[in-house]
Amino acid sequence: MCAYFELLINKSIPLSLIKCIEQKVSWGDELFSQDPKKYSWNNTFIFTRYKASGSALECLFSKRLNLDDYWVYVLEDSTNHLITAKNSENNAEEFHRFINELLAKKEDIYIIQQHEDIMSKTYEHIETIKEFEKIFYPNIGTENALVISIKNK
Repeated sequence: MCAYFELLINKSIPLSLIKCIEQKVSWGDELFSQDPKKYSWNNTFIFTRYKASGSALECLFSKRLNLDDYWVYVLEDSTNHLITAKNSENNAEEFHRFINELLAKKEDIYIIQQHEDIMSKTYEHIETIKEFEKIFYPNIGTENALVISIKNK
């Protein structure tokens, strides 16, 4: 199984708002951005930023959003993080803290959970971590693409 966890965030929202810090590389005494840029949350989750494009995103958002206004942030080692969070309450705690950080902002943010083969699509709006758990974890291991909106309605 190969599962992906992505965030679709409006370009106007700085990642510092959700406490993500850009990871830079040092060369001598100077720090440089990576290409593509990488961001970390609490030194636990590393996200790589890409232009929001491609057939999978277009399939999920074609008539809902102008993808030119967004960045997509892909969680590195997504499958491992998702399986670990699903199967262990202790390991899920850090993941839940991250999701709660997103929920608290009520910004134009989408959580995308998808797999290599998208057989169907589900769109949900959530406001609590309990709602997240109820729809997110059962979707891991399926071929359903799940899009969760956490913005203000």
